[in-house]
Amino acid sequence: MSIVLLEHPRPKNHKRFEDVVNTPLSSCLMTGYIASTLKLRQHDVEIIDANLHEWSFYKTIQELKKENFSLLGVHIVYLWENTEDVFEMLLNLRKNGVDAHINLYGHFPTFAFEEILANYPFVDSVTIGEPETTFLELAEAIINCKSNSILYSIEGLAFNSFNSKTNPPISPFVKFPLNPPSSPFIKGGQRGIVKGGEGGLRGNYSGGLTLDKHGAINSEIEGATLKPDVIKNKPRKPVSNLDELPFPYRNDFNLSKKKGIATYILASRGCYGKCTFCYLDRFYGDESYWRGRSPENIIDEICHISKIYGERFFYFADANFFGPGGKGKERACELARLIMDKGLDITFGIECRVNDVEEVSISKLVRAGLEKYFWVLKVEVRILWINSGNLQRLRIIKRP
Repeated sequence: MSIVLLEHPRPKNHKRFEDVVNTPLSSCLMTGYIASTLKLRQHDVEIIDANLHEWSFYKTIQELKKENFSLLGVHIVYLWENTEDVFEMLLNLRKNGVDAHINLYGHFPTFAFEEILANYPFVDSVTIGEPETTFLELAEAIINCKSNSILYSIEGLAFNSFNSKTNPPISPFVKFPLNPPSSPFIKGGQRGIVKGGEGGLRGNYSGGLTLDKHGAINSEIEGATLKPDVIKNKPRKPVSNLDELPFPYRNDFNLSKKKGIATYILASRGCYGKCTFCYLDRFYGDESYWRGRSPENIIDEICHISKIYGERFFYFADANFFGPGGKGKERACELARLIMDKGLDITFGIECRVNDVEEVSISKLVRAGLEKYFWVLKVEVRILWINSGNLQRLRIIKRP
């Protein structure tokens, strides 16, 4: 079975030059990590990066129609007024005969899975939070042709409980949001069984679901949150040991460099801060915390990329490069030591919280290649981001 992972087109808007709010930098390797996880299990997977190739939505549809795949994973990015175009693209794929299971992943679908699944019946499922293991289990369930009920056992997955094949056709000119379709399997106003069907992992799902007299869905499945037509399984805990993950697959590396795109490394995930405005806790869930790869593992990836591509500049896409407290500083200093001990002729950039900027660790990182201390302070505004001069406001949002 072939699996396609899609980075959809991201039309530029001259009014917005910095979309970091809706496209967090830490998500830039998400598709690559899913691909390498699948490849490690010998699955046939291809990344189609329509954004990198600057394809239109029409061009993307034409290219996907040439492919033969059973699972389409789409890294959905919020595009403001153009967001509806992404869903129209997926709808047109359906209208052009693409019958693959469509799964969405990323920050936007994690936060908006209910609205997406309720309003877009041509989307089969959404991966919530950290995607590697959830997407792998979904892929292997489809490959092994497991029964429909297997979806209920995949932690971190939300999906439609109705068969999108049986819904009436939707206008190709539909705009977000659509009116949610009514499920043909729910007997409103009475206690009844939501019955499932056979026929693959695009279809009717069953598993001990009933309606109470108020029309609310009850479930015998532990951890499942259910609403009419939308089912959310219990959350998946984030990967505790990031060293266990394979290095992200990097497709079209040379094209990325030609376009001046940095070579990103994700050395950690999450953040130890609990700023109320931040997306990290909501994305990683109740188990959210800062997790860092070992310095040795990071060095191995840097050496691997340098050997294959001759790359010398790297940018750490971590939301917060430093871990908490003294141990976080020690880890950063150990990474700097390994870079110098191995004689790696590289430069790099980082992003971190302002309270982590102190002389000892920053000085060692600069000697190891953190490029131009003044550049770090002046250009890397995220290191010294001034949120407010009002201490009371900072306390309210839990910002140091």
